[in-house]
Amino acid sequence: MRVKNICRRVFLLAFVTCIGLYGFAQSADIILTNGKIFTANQQQLYVQALAIRDNKIFATGTTAAIEKLAAGNTKKIDLEGKTVVPGFNDQHDHFAFAFSAAPLTFDHVEFSVPGLGKAAVLDSVARLLVNAKPGEWIEGKIGTTVFFDTSMRRSLDSIAPDNPVLLQVQWGHGVVTNKKALYAAGLSDTAKDPVGGWYDRNSDGNISGVQQNAEEPFRIAINMAYPGAIIPLMESFAREQLKGGITSTLFMGTGFTHSLATTTLQHANIPRRLRIVAWPRSTLQGRQISEWPVVPTHPTPTSTISGIKYCIDGTPLEGNALSSKPYHNRGNGNGRLNYPVDTIRQMLKEALTNKRQLLIHITADSSFGIVLHLIQESGTPEQWRPLRVRVEHNTAGDPTKDQRKIIKRLWYSDYAYT
Repeated sequence: MRVKNICRRVFLLAFVTCIGLYGFAQSADIILTNGKIFTANQQQLYVQALAIRDNKIFATGTTAAIEKLAAGNTKKIDLEGKTVVPGFNDQHDHFAFAFSAAPLTFDHVEFSVPGLGKAAVLDSVARLLVNAKPGEWIEGKIGTTVFFDTSMRRSLDSIAPDNPVLLQVQWGHGVVTNKKALYAAGLSDTAKDPVGGWYDRNSDGNISGVQQNAEEPFRIAINMAYPGAIIPLMESFAREQLKGGITSTLFMGTGFTHSLATTTLQHANIPRRLRIVAWPRSTLQGRQISEWPVVPTHPTPTSTISGIKYCIDGTPLEGNALSSKPYHNRGNGNGRLNYPVDTIRQMLKEALTNKRQLLIHITADSSFGIVLHLIQESGTPEQWRPLRVRVEHNTAGDPTKDQRKIIKRLWYSDYAYT
């Protein structure tokens, strides 16, 4: 059952192991009574009531006992039998995927991997162009039908010669663009593939599709073109999350540099804890890791920028995750790694040296096996365990028996395997 909104907003951010009543003479700022309050304490999983002072739970117990801690100015909340739990943590979200700072956007609500056809998507772009000013970005969501069609570049250049257009697959791994958007992102058709990503070209040799980490300059360009535009979207998103009891969120730093993320957080009114993980963009010169400090920063009292994230492969949806089985929709190819193995080795070395938490997107079994082997050969369990390396989005299925042994040895001494 849900508790009242006021309950969540007042205390869930500070939920701690219950500590009992003994030794506390001070009065409470807030008390919650007559409820079923989950404590996560194996000795007593539920209590009837709790008391809060200075945004911290300082006592738990029966309703009768907690009521004795109330003073004249204590706020009293009768839960009327409702269940109270700690705030939920959203451990994976994206700014650039969830929101768009572009003033003109379209999003076909029903998620579909093939998506709409070329004519329908071009019609959506054309409708937005009616009200577009020269230079304004147009952004939209597409599926693989349009993403795989390299002829889109010529069509977009034809109908939108004065507006940068960015059409992103609905799951985020790949975009279709036009000439104006290339220039707005600081690129041209002569650009070579950056590390971590690559370009698809049409029959004219011009860039039509942009894959994996080669997308980042476009997302950053949109956010920089409309500073602050994403803030009301973030604030609305935070309020919606609070309604569901989500009191902290981890955002991958897609579409941001450290300075841009810092400024955005400092100007946003986000009523919950928020962590942003560094997402270095790639250029011909390599990964731009210097744009994100190694040491965690705190733009506001409730926000943190820490850790670092890399996409090692793509996803099965567009056929870019390195899999032992072929993708029939892409010429029976098996996908690929986004980064060369030597670059992945360097990422692991940096994590061990800098002690910065490493988050790695891996979605296919071959990718997972390669990275797990590289982690094993690069450091000892004593080095890796404190870093809490995370694998995001793994759809490879259950690890093999040998892989489970490696996971147990490198990360979890109590990891169960058979």
